[in-house]
Amino acid sequence: METRKVLSAQLLIKLFVLALTFSFQLSTFNCYSQSVGVSDAVGFNPQVLFHIYKSTAGGTLMQLANLTSTPNANRGLTFDVDGSFNLKINNRENASLSFYTNNQPMITILSNGNVGIGNTSPTALLDLGTAGTTAGALRIEGATSGYVTLQAPASVTSYALTLPGAVGATGQVLQLTAVAVALNGQLL
Repeated sequence: METRKVLSAQLLIKLFVLALTFSFQLSTFNCYSQSVGVSDAVGFNPQVLFHIYKSTAGGTLMQLANLTSTPNANRGLTFDVDGSFNLKINNRENASLSFYTNNQPMITILSNGNVGIGNTSPTALLDLGTAGTTAGALRIEGATSGYVTLQAPASVTSYALTLPGAVGATGQVLQLTAVAVALNGQLL
């Protein structure tokens, strides 16, 4: 019985030290009305289910990392807010960042800046769709009504459309011929 009391006292002391250490590291950790808040401000009360608050402008609010990203400030994924409330989601690793819906990658940003929509391996600054699976389409809405859609046919030879470098004259149009792109009949 005496051993159990000693173990209980030791356990209680360890829990107290752990709680004290935890509170010093976070400064404030409140559970209020079933909400959780993490802040460096004393007396902070969370306003939503999970609320992170930093009492100074700018800097990292949250960092996510795993074993391969090593625990330091320049690794992992961070969420930063500057003094003007601009949000920055920063993958600090040399890796891609993807956004999923329905457990499928919908938008992928590679470490070189290429963005794929419906494409997990974009080879251009903006790459829409994936050949053989998802047709890429670009739809441009009119100011009041209507739209224009640019979309490659299901089966097409790859080619590039390059716009002229100079401003054209009124009435000029781009047209696609079997050989090349032409501007008012003149090959570009």
